[in-house]
Amino acid sequence: MKYVLTLFLIVLVLGLTNSFGLLPNAVEHKVLPRTASTTNKYTPTNAWFQNWLVGTGENPIHTYPYIIKASRQGFTLCYPSQIVNQNAYTLEVFLANWILSVRENFPAPKIDESTVNGDFFDIGAKVNFGDKFSVQVTRGYASVIVNLNSVSPVLTTIHAILTFETISDRAVKVSMNNNQIWLIQSEKKLTWTKGSSEIYGSVYSGWIKISIITSQIGEQNLISMHDTLITNGHVSYAVNRNEQNVQIKVDYNGQGLFYLLPHVVNPEQTSLITGANAKGIKGTYVLAKGQAYSYKLPLYPTPDNSVAVDTNEKKEKILDALKNDIDLEITSKDPYFGGKELARTARLIEIADLVKDYQSKEKLKNTLVNELDSYWFGVNDNKPALVYEPTWGGVVSRKSVGSAEEDFGIYYYNDHHFHFGYFIYAAATLAKYYPNYYNSRKEYFNLILSDFSGSCLYKELPCKPRNKDAFLGHSYASGLFEFADSKNQESTSEAINSYYAVRQLGKITGNKTLEDLGDYLLSSEIHATIVYWQIKKNSQIYSEPFSKNGVVGILWETKVDYATWFGGNVEFIYGIQMLPFTEITPSHLKKEWLAETRPIWSKALTSSTIEEGWKGFLLMADAIVDPNRPGLSNEIHSLSAYDNGNTRTNTLYFYYFVGGSPTDGSVTLTSTGTTSTTTKSTTFCSGFGCGDEVDNGRPDPACGSSLYGCHNLAGTLVGCYDPQTATCFFGGNMCPKPLKACLNLLSITQGVPCYDPAIYNCVNGNLIPI
Repeated sequence: MKYVLTLFLIVLVLGLTNSFGLLPNAVEHKVLPRTASTTNKYTPTNAWFQNWLVGTGENPIHTYPYIIKASRQGFTLCYPSQIVNQNAYTLEVFLANWILSVRENFPAPKIDESTVNGDFFDIGAKVNFGDKFSVQVTRGYASVIVNLNSVSPVLTTIHAILTFETISDRAVKVSMNNNQIWLIQSEKKLTWTKGSSEIYGSVYSGWIKISIITSQIGEQNLISMHDTLITNGHVSYAVNRNEQNVQIKVDYNGQGLFYLLPHVVNPEQTSLITGANAKGIKGTYVLAKGQAYSYKLPLYPTPDNSVAVDTNEKKEKILDALKNDIDLEITSKDPYFGGKELARTARLIEIADLVKDYQSKEKLKNTLVNELDSYWFGVNDNKPALVYEPTWGGVVSRKSVGSAEEDFGIYYYNDHHFHFGYFIYAAATLAKYYPNYYNSRKEYFNLILSDFSGSCLYKELPCKPRNKDAFLGHSYASGLFEFADSKNQESTSEAINSYYAVRQLGKITGNKTLEDLGDYLLSSEIHATIVYWQIKKNSQIYSEPFSKNGVVGILWETKVDYATWFGGNVEFIYGIQMLPFTEITPSHLKKEWLAETRPIWSKALTSSTIEEGWKGFLLMADAIVDPNRPGLSNEIHSLSAYDNGNTRTNTLYFYYFVGGSPTDGSVTLTSTGTTSTTTKSTTFCSGFGCGDEVDNGRPDPACGSSLYGCHNLAGTLVGCYDPQTATCFFGGNMCPKPLKACLNLLSITQGVPCYDPAIYNCVNGNLIPI
């Protein structure tokens, strides 16, 4: 998530330094955790249950296969269906299949301290409704556990109950008019009474277990395992360098039935149950039985850099480009764009060493270390650009404190692995070539490293990876922002870059524990990216027409978008899954997927509006498909500008690295100047309902069966509309068709004007006549 959507302002006050004494403290955070950790000096900021920790705590979380919500009305359980909105998005529809409450008065829910105090790799969560009842959920578990304390349970549904079958004095089966069948089991005898859309239980103490029945085989297994319970689980990993793989294992704290998602390849230590699958936003979930499962993923060794300069002609081209690129200044002062420029400079150091241009290498080193020192120590005013945020426990930029938007929401823990991954990429380069400088700033680098990687070097920072979802394998980026569609991540390639940097730093410094951690983070992120973001033909995960897009732009817990936070251009959607280009890039940008989707993304190469920076990325991807494509060498060597995280030197290096030639013989090539550009284009409003027509509405029970509901950023229903005659644009803005909403993506509000795109352009929320 690059553009965050709400703004809070507080004043930065610097107080006592934290216990590691490196950075000043910011004041207490504007957003306080609903339940703070009592055993750690940090509280999760990107946990899968984050929606229970921020805001009202009433937005849903996903356990796979269920979407669940806890509110003053009770505990809502949904086994979701999906809708596909043309090619714009696929959405899981949250409906109240069951709302569990009790006849007695009960307080608002609160997440249990044990969940917040637990390990970041834990996959269980508990929410309490006072001392009346509590709900225990575990990711992947086929059931949801409710513990009742001398109360009368009530299960209400928005559907009509068609049949109510008593299986035993401890189990009933309920079928609904939405074609769902549910099994409700109890620890002890429990008498239920059926209503038209609810069932009532007698006063009861003990557990009940609620499960969706997806098949007869599934029902038989649920009944046979009536008394087995899973109330938590834990993910672990082990790197085997002899076999060049990492084993990822999920251990549950009891025997039971659970679902395996598509990223679990060749599962071991469990028994699969044929014919009892569930379906969800991530495809088909296979039912399994046991207490654990594991799977292995390959490691990705560091490729040999020297292959890019295997001829004198290539070396001369790189040296020529380097002459211009060494004068590039680091001008961006925020941790994201600035971080990209730090890594860009580090990349040039690596390439300068390969071509033995040691004079340029030294100049680049000076540029890099001077800029890094400004983050640690400040410039002139001696105020560091980074501070420690003590409420949640993390490193943020000084100027972002109090703001949800400044520096891409870093203060709200948005994109930390993207931002600081670039820093660690620079750190690994310095550790390799300038160990004296690296060692003199090692504590500062460790601080950045510990913020997102889980390297566990400081008690004030997370002891497990901040952004990684260990159960799903990939990361989430959205931090403390509360969304109705739950967590999200846009740029998989930047996540991969950050974990590659962690692995490299561990490898270069001889820290085997850090190297293993980096290998786990890297392998799992690459694998999940290939499974859930890169869409192949005949996809078993995403259905048509969405699957024809070939890629996911933003992946949420309950939704996938063909868009980005900053626009709907094809080069944006594909390019943000490609950058930055380094020697690890071919490990996740596979030739097969790029070749298959090339008819989609290559159209942008002929667009008259494509920026050179984005064009450069697509041409580098094209080189993976076929480095000898006629004309490609000419196009690459003729680029006149580059993304602010890229350079002419790196573009040529990468092209040669994957087998490209300095010339295809079609033209005489001349050196062109290098101009630094930014990655994000916010000139024209596009995606999420402006520029491109993206209907952001969805079915809502409050609107009946024929209308959609239009919701604002907080998930609140703004109004109902007919999707045939109107469109709901991002932020809860409705416009009659064919008009569009003119949004400023940096500050989404309701009530923006509707406009005719044939008459006006929308530029950053302002209408300009064509």
